[in-house]
Amino acid sequence: RLVADSGASESPAEQLRQLAGAVEGLVPMLGALADVLPPETLAWKLELLRQGAAEAEAALPGVLQRVMVVVGEADALLPSSEEGRRLRRRLRSCQLVAMEGRGHALLQEDGVDLVDILHGGGFYVSQRRTTSTPGPGRRRVPGASPLARPMELPTAREVRRALQASGVQLFRDVVSPVFYSTGWDGGVAAGLGRVPLGGGPVLLVGNHQTMGADLGLIVSEFLEQRRTLVRGLAHPALFPSNSNGNGNGEGEGEGEGGGAAGGQLPGLFAEYGAVPVAPGANMYSLLRDGEVVMLFPGGVREAYKEKGEEYQLFWPEDAEFVRMAARFNATIVPFSAIGCDDSVEMVASSRDLVNAPLIGEGLRRRAQSLPSARAAGDGQAFVPPLLIPKTLPRYYFLFGRPIRTAESDIADGDKVDAQYRAVKSAVAEGIQRLKQMRARDPYQDFLPRRLFEATWGERRAPA
Repeated sequence: RLVADSGASESPAEQLRQLAGAVEGLVPMLGALADVLPPETLAWKLELLRQGAAEAEAALPGVLQRVMVVVGEADALLPSSEEGRRLRRRLRSCQLVAMEGRGHALLQEDGVDLVDILHGGGFYVSQRRTTSTPGPGRRRVPGASPLARPMELPTAREVRRALQASGVQLFRDVVSPVFYSTGWDGGVAAGLGRVPLGGGPVLLVGNHQTMGADLGLIVSEFLEQRRTLVRGLAHPALFPSNSNGNGNGEGEGEGEGGGAAGGQLPGLFAEYGAVPVAPGANMYSLLRDGEVVMLFPGGVREAYKEKGEEYQLFWPEDAEFVRMAARFNATIVPFSAIGCDDSVEMVASSRDLVNAPLIGEGLRRRAQSLPSARAAGDGQAFVPPLLIPKTLPRYYFLFGRPIRTAESDIADGDKVDAQYRAVKSAVAEGIQRLKQMRARDPYQDFLPRRLFEATWGERRAPA
């Protein structure tokens, strides 16, 4: 560090002389250090440090608070820059601020203001808000993931940054999504204003589009319109087993938000609230705490459709999600979505790939080694189909008429089955309704839509 601070004007020989002098000055201190810190004491302290580091590392995936990590890229004492990037990958919701030219004690350096850093990153809040506020003494549900707990809500600026960093904002600009919601009276309005929030747990149940490419659109829209973080239930194979359901993907860049998914889950969906769908204790825990939960009953079978199966539903016969919702008097909101299935051409389906020579056996073994979302299996290997882009249609979403459930209905098998059929029918009918609505949209195709929006700036093309 002495050499680094000596300035470029010093010759290499002069820099070496200064470094040698500095080291020589430290020699008398080394003997005294050995007296103060005997080898056995040093070994004991290092072992404490090792144990403490292991405990802290194991706890990182379960941290659901927003975190800001500030590091100096020119730290010559510790590898702070590398550690900052590692923490950003390990923590669920982490914003990294890597300050160029700043050293180890950067907060003591001139021109560094922590308040400015907090405000500049949109991190500071006067009052912390979480997705739910369970009562005191509420214990963790046995078997539930550490992620199935209330999360701290991101600030508006953090949401905008995450949209940019994850690519969701670019995707929104391309597909110009349109959202509609239905009230208790059956009336439909633009936006999400009629989705009943704030009166207890809500379970959003919808169709899984191809590859789940619309997840970030749904999560971001609820964050922006309703300041609500939807807790999506995702396939457990998308969460590495060594992180208790939290991804560890790569991701670098100064001032960027964290990326818990690291490319395994759509970034915004993972960083902001996703939880493994299995075991069922996760959904139980979220609904018990009054969260807004999003479920795709079709699972992998519906996300990895075969050729010619666009917008078809592949739901299990079991009405378990209705019983789970009724256990907590939750409101079920069926929703329908279109856009993804129209936008890609399937080159090879999952079935084609696992039956293909040379690669099929390896893909099949890998899929069998992954956890399943259901006790009886999903009915399809966890192998993504091979797709190529086809068109860029507009994406439409319709959140249907809410359905009340009650704990008293759990024992009534006929009523539970009727509610299950009502949810599934509402999703199927919503898909057909959206197709009809989009067919009347003069801006359903990309070119006229993009021309309008480029002409009018921030204004989205009318639907």
